[in-house]
Amino acid sequence: MTIKGHKNLIKEVLQMGLPLVLNTLTATIITLVDQAMVGHISIEAFGAVGLIGAVINSITGVLGMSAVAFNIQGAKLKGEKDEQGLNHLFWVSITISLLCGLTSFGICFIFGESIIEVLFGISETLLIKATSYLSIFSLSIGLNMLIFTFSAFLKIMNRTKYIFLGNLVASLCNLILDYILIFGKFGLEPLGVRGAGIASIVSISINLLIMIPAIKRTGIIQNACSSIKVFLVYLKSLFHIAPALMAQELMEYTFFTIVLNRILASNGVVALSTYSLLFNVFSLQLMPMYAFGSVAMTKVSEHRKDITLVKVIPKICLAISISIGLILGMLIVWQQNLILQLFTDDSSLVENASDYLILACSVYGLTNLQHIYQAGLQGIGDEKWVFIGTTVSSLLTIVVIRLLSCFPSEVLTSVYLGLMFNQILLLIIMKKRFYRHVNGMMSRMMTI
Repeated sequence: MTIKGHKNLIKEVLQMGLPLVLNTLTATIITLVDQAMVGHISIEAFGAVGLIGAVINSITGVLGMSAVAFNIQGAKLKGEKDEQGLNHLFWVSITISLLCGLTSFGICFIFGESIIEVLFGISETLLIKATSYLSIFSLSIGLNMLIFTFSAFLKIMNRTKYIFLGNLVASLCNLILDYILIFGKFGLEPLGVRGAGIASIVSISINLLIMIPAIKRTGIIQNACSSIKVFLVYLKSLFHIAPALMAQELMEYTFFTIVLNRILASNGVVALSTYSLLFNVFSLQLMPMYAFGSVAMTKVSEHRKDITLVKVIPKICLAISISIGLILGMLIVWQQNLILQLFTDDSSLVENASDYLILACSVYGLTNLQHIYQAGLQGIGDEKWVFIGTTVSSLLTIVVIRLLSCFPSEVLTSVYLGLMFNQILLLIIMKKRFYRHVNGMMSRMMTI
């Protein structure tokens, strides 16, 4: 089935997806600006921010799956025109975000240094800087979970322009605050990595405050759940799918990220910093993937009873995502020296990263492909299988990387070849499973 003949749907996907691409761009800038400015302090500071940023974002991703569950269930409620149910579900998601955020910050603040030392075994200099950044940046877990819920609601209501607006203002604030706090401008003391953490938290908080009026203007969000019983009913509906989503995120990103960073950190700060540098650069190439993956999940969930639309939505999202991602990838390769030097003035790090640029570009290009089908599967309620598939693939990838590292080659070569194996495997199994599941849905409808 081709995407021709679905002009209205294509237009709808673009109207929802393009602001999300811009939103992802501005959200990515917050992290990249921290990395870029810190990269001009020292290679240790660059490695510390990259390491903690990856771990905190992975934890946020796992806990933030409650907001993804809200997105899926909320889109379904919207399709059923149940506005009261959507309101109750929203407040349940907000409560979960607040509880998880406060708990995570407390753990990181009290036990952060010990956790980093045990997990990564890094040098004392790197440990001090990483702990300093973690003590502040861990606040972002709860704040970002709230933003995920707000963003999910605005996506459900097809008001994604407000998500972009919030992130644009936040990114500009982050840029200004980073410059002032990291380097100590206007008579302030230079705060280094702590300044980067403070700037990020303030910027994320501003983003959150901007979204609140947009949500109120929809007229759907009213008072919180009227009783504990109602709260528990909608909590149960979220946790019907959230555990599988969290487990999948935990395995595919958090556990996998920790193991990968452990392998890189054991080979020295240069390998870790090179990987962090390339990951940050190519996060730009992944922007359309996250945006249109979110669109695919939301629209598939909303139209899950229309098999024709369920089949064509991922194809539309994939075509648009690939087109934008390809342009961004070629731009990065074309202007590689200029882009790499924006993040660090360490010439040896830039040269090392350039050696792996094409390999990294190929890996992240493949990531773009498989993610859309993964999001589609989550939209039609097959999140448990997504967890199984990503778990098997992640474990196999760790084994492949370990086997490749036995050969006389650079550790980064082994890592990127292992990641390429992972993305190819995921693309095959996610695409095959998606169409098998949809065809099964069609067969069941025809027999009813």
